[in-house]
Amino acid sequence: MPRPGAVLVALVLALTAPAGAWAQTDSPFNPLPQAPQQPGPAPTPVPVQPEADEGLTGWQQLALLGGAVLLLAAIAAFIVRDARRSAPVANAEKQSEEAAGKRAQRSRKRGTARSKGRAARAARRRNR
Repeated sequence: MPRPGAVLVALVLALTAPAGAWAQTDSPFNPLPQAPQQPGPAPTPVPVQPEADEGLTGWQQLALLGGAVLLLAAIAAFIVRDARRSAPVANAEKQSEEAAGKRAQRSRKRGTARSKGRAARAARRRNR
């Protein structure tokens, strides 16, 4: 059972609650009240000054274009030089021919070793 003092305090607080608290419980979806419209001071016009900067001149544009072309040419030359060093075509053909000759020579050696091994196994079988 609640105390009579606590009930009395709750009743007094409920009756003396501010009116704004009751107004908030209406609906949270109500639109916000409009702010009062107060005209602000008129903006002062900024004096228009003629533009002094007109951009690059013709010779400056050509100089920039020439520098860009030179930079791209240098990058392309570096890439081509590096590619030629990494994978030379002429040496690759020579190496492939030499490697094919070595492979054939090895297979001939293996063939004779294999045939000798087969003959030795056959001889052991016969002697059992």
